[in-house]
Amino acid sequence: MRLQRVLGIGLLFIAVAAAAAPVEPQATADLRDVIAGARDKVYPALVNIAVVWGTEQGGREVRFRATGSGTILDDKGTVLTNHHVAGKATRIICTLSNKEEVPAELVGTDAMTDLAVLRLKLSERKDPTAPLPIAALGDSETLLVGDYVMSMGSPQGMARSVTLGIVSNKERPASGALGDLEGEPTGALTLWIQHDALILPGNSGGPLVNLKGEVIGVNEAGNGQGVGFAIPANLAKRVVADILQYGKVRRSWLGVEAQSLLKKGGVDEGILVGSVEPGSPALVAGLQAGDILLSFDGKPVTARFDEEIPLFYRLVAESSIGKEVDLSVKRGAETLTLKATLAEDEPARGKDREFRRLGATVLPVSRTMAREMQLGSTEGVYISGAQGGSALGSAKPAVLEGDILRTLDGKPMTSVKDLADWLDALKPDEKRTVVVEVERRRARLLSVLTIETKSDEPQGAQVAKAWLGCDVQVLVPQLAEALLSKEMASTKGVRITEVFQETPAEHGGLKVGDIVLQIADQPVSAFRESDAQLFFDMIRRRKIGEKVTFKLLRDGQPAETEVTLGSSPVEPKDAKRSRDKDFEFSAREITFADRHGRRWGKEVVGCVVDFVEPSGWAGFAGLHQGDLLLKIGDREIRDLSGLKEALEDLKKRKPTQFPVMIRRGIQTGFLSLEPQWEE
Repeated sequence: MRLQRVLGIGLLFIAVAAAAAPVEPQATADLRDVIAGARDKVYPALVNIAVVWGTEQGGREVRFRATGSGTILDDKGTVLTNHHVAGKATRIICTLSNKEEVPAELVGTDAMTDLAVLRLKLSERKDPTAPLPIAALGDSETLLVGDYVMSMGSPQGMARSVTLGIVSNKERPASGALGDLEGEPTGALTLWIQHDALILPGNSGGPLVNLKGEVIGVNEAGNGQGVGFAIPANLAKRVVADILQYGKVRRSWLGVEAQSLLKKGGVDEGILVGSVEPGSPALVAGLQAGDILLSFDGKPVTARFDEEIPLFYRLVAESSIGKEVDLSVKRGAETLTLKATLAEDEPARGKDREFRRLGATVLPVSRTMAREMQLGSTEGVYISGAQGGSALGSAKPAVLEGDILRTLDGKPMTSVKDLADWLDALKPDEKRTVVVEVERRRARLLSVLTIETKSDEPQGAQVAKAWLGCDVQVLVPQLAEALLSKEMASTKGVRITEVFQETPAEHGGLKVGDIVLQIADQPVSAFRESDAQLFFDMIRRRKIGEKVTFKLLRDGQPAETEVTLGSSPVEPKDAKRSRDKDFEFSAREITFADRHGRRWGKEVVGCVVDFVEPSGWAGFAGLHQGDLLLKIGDREIRDLSGLKEALEDLKKRKPTQFPVMIRRGIQTGFLSLEPQWEE
C-alpha cells in the first residue's frame, strides 16, 4: 500500500500537469528506473555493523552486542555511522555487500551529533587490493519538503533493505525521542531531516539517499510507524573531516545558554542569553544573563523560534578555536560591543574505566561535570559506580557512586592515571589498609579502605575420611516386614540401593539389595528414615585402608563380605581450582561426584566451570557454571595445568577470537570468545 501511494504521488511530480490527470503506465516505469538507478549508486556501499560495546552498571563494565548500518565513503575504507551504534564499541565487524566480513577500528566519534567514523582493516580482507564500493555525500541544503528519499540499512540484524518515503520536515528541532548521548545534547547543533521512509532497529547509521543516488543524511532514529530522523549530510561532512584529521571533532566554546526571544519581550531580533557558564569565555568577556546577543563575530544572529537555536550554536562551534570575536549585545537601552576569546570545547563526559581491585568504575572529572557539581576544578577521580561488598563498598564508611576521590594513602588523586599508577604499584597477594579522602556534596570525608589482591588459585581443604562408595536406604519396620517377614519387622539395618563403580563397595562384593546388619562387631541400629546418616558415620569413624567385615542379608539369607575401606573422594567445593582474572571465570578438576552424578566414565576429561562473572569475556561468550571445558583454541583440556597453559598461551598471542569447546548436559558445542586485549 505504501509503495502504491508513493508511486502515485511520484507520478504527479514527474508526468502530470493537472492534479486530476490519469496515471500513465510509462510514468510508473520511469519512476521505477529512477529509483533503481539511485539505489544502485549507494546500495553496494552499505555495510552491516556488528559491535561489542561496554557500559558501566553498578561498578562493573557490562558488555552488550548490537548491530547497525553504515556507508563506505572512500577507497581507504572510511565508514560513516552513528555514535550510538559504534561510539563505545570495543570490537567492530563490518559485513560488506558481497557478504565479506571485515574488522574495523573506531577512528573517532562525536556524541553531540551522534556520528562516528570507522576505518575498515583492509589488510585483513581476503584480497586487500579488491576495490571497494563507495557512495558520495550530497548537499543536504538542496533537499526540499516532499522530495523522495530512500532509507537503507540492516533492520533488526537482517539482510539489507530499502524503504521509500518523502521528506516531511528538513529542519526538525530536538525532541524527547532523540535526547542526549554521553551528557551531550544531540539537538544543540542538529536540525534533523524528518521523513517517512521506514526506519527499524538496525537501520541506525544507514544512509538516507535522494533520487540522484547521493547520501543526503545519516539515519538516526525512527518510531517504526512512518516517522524517521536523519542527520543532514552537510553537518556530517564537517564531522567526518575533523575526525579524519584530528581523531575527534574540534569545536569552539563560548559558554552561553541561548534561548529564542520571548514572544512579548518587545524585541524581534537577536538571541536571548539564558545563562552564562562559570569560567567561560562569555563570562570573561562580560556577557550576562538577559542580554540580547545581536551579532557574533560580525554576523547577525536571531532566534525567534527554537529551530533557529542550533544554527547559532553551530556558528560558534565552527569558528576558529582561540579566535577573538566581537559580540554585539543589547543590554537594556544600551548596545555594547564585547570581546571574547573562544576556547576549545570538551566532552561532557569521559570514558568509564573499571578497576576490579576496587570493585568500581571511575571517570575523569570533565569541565562540564566540574561546573554542574560546582567543584572549582577538574582535579579528582569521579566514582561512577561501586559494587556492594567490594573494596570501596566495604570501606568504613563506604565510598559511594558520585563521590570524588581526592587522596589515597596520603597521595593526591588528581586524575584517573594517578589512581591507576597507585594500584599498579601493589604487589601480588598484597593486602593494604589505607585512608582515602572523598568529596561528597562539598563535605570532605575520610574512609578506611582495605585492598587485597587475592591469589588466582584458591584451593579448598578437606580432611579425608574412610569411605565405602554406595548409597543406602533405612530398613524401616514396614519395609523389613515386606522384604523379610512379619516376625522380622523389628530388624534394624540399611538396604544398599546403589553401588558406585570402581569403589571399595564394588571391589568388596557388595550388591544392590543387600541388607547390612552389622559392620565388624557393631550393629547398624537404623530403623527410622532419618537414620541413614548413622550408617555413613559408622564408616567414617574407621580408618582408611582398614579391612572390615560386613554382616548382611542377601536374598533373605545371612551372608558376609570383607571390604577394604577407601579414602573419601574430594567434594566439588574442596576441589582444586584455577581462577582466571582476565576472562573472569574459574574452573576446577572433575570430582567423583561429577562422574557419578553426570554418568561420566573415565574417558571423560576436562575442567568443570564453577564460576562465571556475567559481565566478563567468558560470560559474555555464553560460558555457564557447570560447563565442562574440553578444548580452548586448538588445545585439548585434560586437567587444570592444561587449562592454565592454554590460557597463558592465548594471553601471549592475543588472538581477537578463539573457539572454546564445551560439554553441557549430554551435548557438546562451541563458544566464541572475543576478548578485548588491553595495551
